[in-house]
Amino acid sequence: MKEITVTEPAFVTHFSCSGSACSDHCCKGWKITLDKTTVKKYLASKDATIRTIAQDNIILLKKNNSHWGEIKLPSALGNCPYLDEDRLCRVQKTLGAKALSHTCSSFPRAHHTYKNEVRNSLSLACPEVTSRILNDPDAMALGEKKSFSRHSILRRYFQRSKSYSICFA
Repeated sequence: MKEITVTEPAFVTHFSCSGSACSDHCCKGWKITLDKTTVKKYLASKDATIRTIAQDNIILLKKNNSHWGEIKLPSALGNCPYLDEDRLCRVQKTLGAKALSHTCSSFPRAHHTYKNEVRNSLSLACPEVTSRILNDPDAMALGEKKSFSRHSILRRYFQRSKSYSICFA
């Protein structure tokens, strides 16, 4: 097994969502794709609000297991129907971070893999990320870790992203 190098700047390592205190929110204007498991989870939810929103707002596409459906954004602003009055996600508040779609759980995170190297970053579309980069003099300090499994690195990265998704804190 080959050694994997994971590189990320400090602003990635120390990122946390500011949730409803954010100057904006990331729950609008997306094409939110849902895998088959997530669609079924939302449609069969024990929580009536989650289930009703799913019934009214999930478009079933059944293209493949990872693109089974999409959430339509019905409001004039293009806001996600799961966004509550406090600009927080009803799915995360009710079902937990593990119930989030891949789209919702990964933003603003990005990872780039090349051979035996993974580079983690965050999107500047997130106001909290931009603020950290502009206001923290050490934000761009690079950290490096070694591992022996690309799969475990990516799994940990996306598990962490489910804990700190920007509009779902």
